Amino acid sequence: MDTIRVYNYNIDTPSARFNQIKPWAEEDNTTTAIDLENKKHLLKSEKRLQIFNDIFENNRFEDDFKQTLLQGLGTSVIPILLICPFTLIPNHNVFEEPEYWFEFPIIILIIYMPQVVAYIVMNCSYWMNISYIQNSRHFLFIGLLGVFDVFILYSVGFIVWTIILEYQYPIPFNSALNCYLTIISFYIALWFRFPIEWRKNKEFRSRLKWFIVAITFNQIITLQYSVIARLLIVFKDRYQWIIAIFLPFIREFNGWTNIKLAQRCCRGDKESVFITCTYSVSTRHSIFLAYVIGARATAKTSYLVLAEDFLINVYICIKLIWIRKRKSMDLRKQIELVQELLINELVEFLVPLEFVICLMIAYYGPNVGIIGDVGNNYWQYIAIEDINHTLTTIFTLFFIDICSLLACSFLLWRFCRINLFRVYVILQREFGVVFLVNLVFVLTSVRYSLLKSVLSIINNHRVNKIFS
Repeated sequence: MDTIRVYNYNIDTPSARFNQIKPWAEEDNTTTAIDLENKKHLLKSEKRLQIFNDIFENNRFEDDFKQTLLQGLGTSVIPILLICPFTLIPNHNVFEEPEYWFEFPIIILIIYMPQVVAYIVMNCSYWMNISYIQNSRHFLFIGLLGVFDVFILYSVGFIVWTIILEYQYPIPFNSALNCYLTIISFYIALWFRFPIEWRKNKEFRSRLKWFIVAITFNQIITLQYSVIARLLIVFKDRYQWIIAIFLPFIREFNGWTNIKLAQRCCRGDKESVFITCTYSVSTRHSIFLAYVIGARATAKTSYLVLAEDFLINVYICIKLIWIRKRKSMDLRKQIELVQELLINELVEFLVPLEFVICLMIAYYGPNVGIIGDVGNNYWQYIAIEDINHTLTTIFTLFFIDICSLLACSFLLWRFCRINLFRVYVILQREFGVVFLVNLVFVLTSVRYSLLKSVLSIINNHRVNKIFS
């Protein structure tokens, strides 16, 4: 009779208080609070290794599938609910009615600011293997600092630019400048949220600096894709497909670089860095593909992108099967491959669906005329002319991803007896919260996304328009 293994997943969840280390704990001769944090996450890594070994050996163990499915449903619904205020709350066009300048900052303070704080704090915790920073008082402190920054920057900007200098509002590059200044203030606040005893530790200071580098690179990926999207427009007729050929290599470079940078700040559980970085980079890439295929790509480029997307996942799947059949003893490599495959399939299933729902809400909502790339065609933006064509192409991407998921699931079960759904259960239970945080943040902050709020069209506008 098979033995059913029972795992206490609460140890692996972000809300757990298992062995919670207080920063003011007195140091003894052998162990510091930082070392205990690292050992705690190393224990989680070893436990995860055992669970995946059971999955590969097809051993039975107890899972709460109902709770996992509810968490997955929440991951699908919550991003849409958080996008709705950007698209459904009526806003004025500040170019025509500058007296309503305060509408956009209010939306930032209520909706976007908590997402940014959660994005920085949660990734800091998972990449640095530090549970201490997840305390609610740190979220509150950094969030209040962001509220203060946004209020001061937008209020002072309006007073100086419009009232004193008597220029036409809005200020050139206002949103971009305020965003970068606020992010910098978050980094400074995060630095001082750790105890002074920790910051005196040379190794910890180095790790915290590497985290700031890694999280900054993660955000720069957005700008990188913005440039690529622009190039696809410039070379639309003849050479667009050439750019599309390099998209998988760009994703691999971004993922590899982000993982290497984040692992420099990690001690104890480097696998959590691989999982969260892979999810974040894949999410940005998938949103870019949904945007490009839906609004920018020619038919030839769309077919090429879809084929690349499908073949990459099949390649990972076949590589895993080949390693398993050779009876390789490199268990960690096998786990890394199945995690990468699951994350790719999960993101490529979820993101196009989320994207198209949010696009429809924006297109049929009250702000359609002032949202760039949806109903507004100011400067570099191109309004959607045929919504049916856009939705059809995005649903094609979604269908191809479904086929990829089914094909890989069948192959893994047929040749290796690996249940891909059980892999999803394990990752969702442990990393579901940070997955959600990254998905929501990317959906609401990516510059080329169709879901930016009314003032997203300001960030790159021409100065001569302001002074006209």
